[in-house]
Amino acid sequence: MKYTLFALLSLLFVMSCKQKQQNAPAMSEAPAQLFYNGEIIIMQSDNPQYVEAVVEQDGKIP
Repeated sequence: MKYTLFALLSLLFVMSCKQKQQNAPAMSEAPAQLFYNGEIIIMQSDNPQYVEAVVEQDGKIP
């Protein structure tokens, strides 16, 4: 009985030490970048416009 309990506790200890694999999701696209706190000029038309903040993603301002 003593050896069975020792073997069971030893097995439980060894199994608890195993590392679990975590699969991180692959990043398929570059993260968006926020620009703020400065003089930001956008040229959506012929006249420039000043804005407070701009978000850029994949080289474009949506």
